[in-house]
Amino acid sequence: MKALIISDEIDLCWAIPGLLARAGIACDVVSPREILSNSRFINHLYLVTPPQSVTEKAIGIISQHHADYVWVIVTQDWVLQTIVQSTIPDSIKLKLLPVISPENYEHLYSKIGMVSALQRHGISTPNFRVASTLASAMQVACDIGFPVMLKIDSSGGGMGTYECSSTDEIQKHVAIFDGNPILVQKKIIGKEIDLSAIFIDTRLVYFSYSIFRKVISPFGPSVLRDYMIRAHVNPEIYSELSQIGKALGAHGFANITCIEADHKRYYFEADMRPNVWADYTSFLGDDPADHIRNWFAKKLPLQLETRTIYQKPTFVRIPYFLRLRIWELLFNRYNVWRYIRMDDQKLVYALLNEKFLRVTRWFDFKTYWPFIYRLACQILSKDSRQTIKRLFMKIGLLTTA
Repeated sequence: MKALIISDEIDLCWAIPGLLARAGIACDVVSPREILSNSRFINHLYLVTPPQSVTEKAIGIISQHHADYVWVIVTQDWVLQTIVQSTIPDSIKLKLLPVISPENYEHLYSKIGMVSALQRHGISTPNFRVASTLASAMQVACDIGFPVMLKIDSSGGGMGTYECSSTDEIQKHVAIFDGNPILVQKKIIGKEIDLSAIFIDTRLVYFSYSIFRKVISPFGPSVLRDYMIRAHVNPEIYSELSQIGKALGAHGFANITCIEADHKRYYFEADMRPNVWADYTSFLGDDPADHIRNWFAKKLPLQLETRTIYQKPTFVRIPYFLRLRIWELLFNRYNVWRYIRMDDQKLVYALLNEKFLRVTRWFDFKTYWPFIYRLACQILSKDSRQTIKRLFMKIGLLTTA
């Protein structure tokens, strides 16, 4: 079996080939990022060079070799948008897109389309309206009650999202009302939870449960999460996610977020792509690769796991290492070195190399690196010391240790 990954960025795709390899699926990648050639899990890298886009390259490959791939994974919302808006036949679009029908196109890159689909299928989502002018947004906000969230219809990473507690605060964001529709959504006060999942033919194959603990910016990407062992997850979530899979016609990764309040979950986001955390529950002994393999081998959807009466919910705090600061990596904050998968070692070193070299461009680390390294070694475990030593020697920041 083979899969094709289409990615314009490195963050959202680099771990997926290793995950698929563990599931018994070989992987080709379409990307402009040559650093991916370091991955031992990528069978063939289709390197994209300007003026060609990843979308154009991918469409060409699938048009000629669509029968070769059991799964196509697109990692950016804007790529999904360009595929939907292209003039290629639906038969080719559906091979590329993470949905099963043209009826599901509306929510692939649209926040308004997403919450509309959820509401239409009876899935709990915060009360919302659509506004196209500042005046109508103010009226809508008063109707549904403050606080509200203003959201540009198509954006990512928390961009174009604003919390407003009054009409005066809405007035501050007048620039976003440029004639395009704006989502005005009731803000639910509660616990923000990620329930990122994998669906195949709308069937729930896998999901994880994590709570956001640290983010890069308000409403932006997470740096630190607390993961719950799935055996402790409320069984209602299984049925809710199964319902979402059918409502969205989901066929692939889905980055699902909800707010939990008063023992109820309000689903407000379901980006149809993987996130950087796609592979992290393998550190909890729950490898998503096992569930993917079970589906393709036996068509086996995710089975409900139940806790015993004596078990208490268990959380494991996990950081995403590429979003930590250099000093946090050096001093093993959040026990970060324990949570870096090293089965694709050459690629991981290349990614860390990029991160460290961005810093060394403006600071003379070579003078101080041996001292910093020795200090860090007082904190790091033996395995982590060896990893960071090899990395530092590779990038020329350390000659002896």
